Amino acid sequence: MRSSCVLLTALVALAAYYVYIPLPGSVSDPWKLMLLDATFRGAQQVSNLIHYLGLSHHLLALNFIIVSFGKKSAWSSAQVKVTDTDFDGVEVRVFEGPPKPEEPLKRSVVYIHGGGWALASAKIRYYDELCTAMAEELNAVIVSIEYRLVPKVYFPEQIHDVVRATKYFLKPEVLQKYMVDPGRICISGDSAGGNLAAALGQQAMIVNNHTSLDVEEAAAVRARLNWTSLLPASFTKNYKPVVQTTGNARIVQELPQLLDARSAPLIADQAVLQLLPKTYILTCEHDVLRDDGIMYAKRLESAGVEVTLDHFEDGFHGCMIFTSWPTNFSVGIRTRNSYIKWLDQNL
Repeated sequence: MRSSCVLLTALVALAAYYVYIPLPGSVSDPWKLMLLDATFRGAQQVSNLIHYLGLSHHLLALNFIIVSFGKKSAWSSAQVKVTDTDFDGVEVRVFEGPPKPEEPLKRSVVYIHGGGWALASAKIRYYDELCTAMAEELNAVIVSIEYRLVPKVYFPEQIHDVVRATKYFLKPEVLQKYMVDPGRICISGDSAGGNLAAALGQQAMIVNNHTSLDVEEAAAVRARLNWTSLLPASFTKNYKPVVQTTGNARIVQELPQLLDARSAPLIADQAVLQLLPKTYILTCEHDVLRDDGIMYAKRLESAGVEVTLDHFEDGFHGCMIFTSWPTNFSVGIRTRNSYIKWLDQNL
């Protein structure tokens, strides 16, 4: 009996050690976030083992786990009709909100899910629930794009998928089929999907800057990425820019995707940004992409674009999709509600 208690205590201690990670005090629902993080780390470690044994690529294995535990079939409720189809060969899930006699034509959102261009799916419950909520609350048609992922395809194939599906959807006969108002359509996404949405909106080829000052192509856009002027003082603090003075210009030839604005919409030319419509950007304090979002908002604002920057001090990366048990975070519900409210008022 005593040995069983000792063993149980040791297992509990090991589990607590595995689950616990130090988090800022301001983050939403910290213990729930620790459990979510531990679950994802566990899935990563299983997928890495599968990769090590030569059974499958670790990203394929990890995505299989994610989709298996969260996949939701296309079902229609009394309020929202959900169908799986394809637009010009690209899989999409379409959510049609309830008809209103006073509004024969509906608003529409082309939504692009996150996942680092390698994970997740338009068909897992997190995105299914988000798109269902948008369709119902906005009385809208939501087109959620199931673009192809790494490692099956690489950049820029994901962009080709979302461009192809969106162009198909914007055909007059397709909009008429779904009873969509062509003047009330927006493009949106989260995380990597936000990147794709921004690139889709820009539709331009521009250079990026991941090399040193002596590489001509990089130096030409250095001023566009001056974070010391694009971020507020509360974020820049006493940090100093770290810039290499010399580098290898071959990087530009060997990895041209680094110099492609479709992979980093933040570096787009001012003339391109000036053409963009009003924009909503949601950022979270505890997010590695926080500064990117704020800098993009500042650049759009400087280009004369009407921008709403919605910042959540207790938010973390991807929190907007975590709104139902057991991964229901208070900040997830608040960010989703704020996002849908903006759509309702501006779309």
